[in-house]
Amino acid sequence: MAINNTKTSKRGTKSTVDIASIVESPAQEKAVAAPVVEKKKWESEELISCHSIVHGELVYQSKKSGILYDWQDYGDENEVEYQDLLPLYITKSPLLFKPYFVIDNPELLNEWTKLKDVYAKIYQYEDIDYVLDLDPESFRAALLTMPDGLKDSLKTAVATRIDSGEFDSLQKIKIMDQVLGTDLLCLVS
Repeated sequence: MAINNTKTSKRGTKSTVDIASIVESPAQEKAVAAPVVEKKKWESEELISCHSIVHGELVYQSKKSGILYDWQDYGDENEVEYQDLLPLYITKSPLLFKPYFVIDNPELLNEWTKLKDVYAKIYQYEDIDYVLDLDPESFRAALLTMPDGLKDSLKTAVATRIDSGEFDSLQKIKIMDQVLGTDLLCLVS
């Protein structure tokens, strides 16, 4: 049943208001609000898992806590306190942004969106063997687009493999020397 209410304005004109059109009827659908996701409150000493993408040892001593973090080789995991990661993120430290180690905590990465873009490039080339197995043209393209930390890791891996006789692609060595400014060709006997 529609209820009409007639009002008279100061000018003397009458207007009719349909109150039923203003008040929600039970049959009308209510808009469902999206759930509000609260940001996690990170504790200073909360440990965040990180892994190294450096071939060889990587050492970082925090200025905040004084803790010495040490990864022995590529892929090694270590837990780093949140209070030690935060200054690295805020100052866009090369340790995180080139990067030399990668944060493995998806919840933190969802908050630190600038790192997600950096990491997207890494995951495409993080497997050194995959990169080394690329054809020469794709290998050159990968070198031109990968982050600096991964380039440094690749240089070390290739130099080690040349020294041990496990890598002998002169074409790829020449590409690395040309693109990265290395002199790996001198290691070939």
